[in-house]
Amino acid sequence: MPHATMKGVPVFLQSLYHIVSDEGTDKLIYWSPDGDSFFVQEPDRFAREVLGKWFKHKNYSSFVRQLNNYGFHKILHLQQGSLRSNGTNDYHHYTHSEFRRDRLDLLGRIQRKNQSIPNDHPVSSSEVPDLPRATSIKKEDSALVGLVPANNISRDQLLETIMLEVGALKGCQKE
Repeated sequence: MPHATMKGVPVFLQSLYHIVSDEGTDKLIYWSPDGDSFFVQEPDRFAREVLGKWFKHKNYSSFVRQLNNYGFHKILHLQQGSLRSNGTNDYHHYTHSEFRRDRLDLLGRIQRKNQSIPNDHPVSSSEVPDLPRATSIKKEDSALVGLVPANNISRDQLLETIMLEVGALKGCQKE
């Protein structure tokens, strides 16, 4: 679907904004009520029916990789992060501080992440006992990667995130 391009704003971000804002796609991708995040309902169906109209592929994983490259964060809801699930939560929720409904002017502030990883103070597995290195995560454990933001965070933020998730999982399992 063609749309006017904005100078200096990556095509991916422009397309994403138009897809989320398009009322015709509201059954599969839509803004949150506050307009500060968006939901993708039925990701497999979204990939089949929407992605191919806007991008050169219908691969949801590639779409998510692009979101991550531009600093979007997946918001996990308690039931999605639990080991027990009722299976009714077939949606993904994403946010970015500069991606807002009715704020096209903010898109130019969103920058693609630098492909090189800064080494100012990396967190290693020796500093945080019993945590697997990213390279040792098996495909079946890949859902765990979404629990920690992919951007560069401090050791304290990493530990806090992990502790919050562990607490939420424990609470969910007691129900």
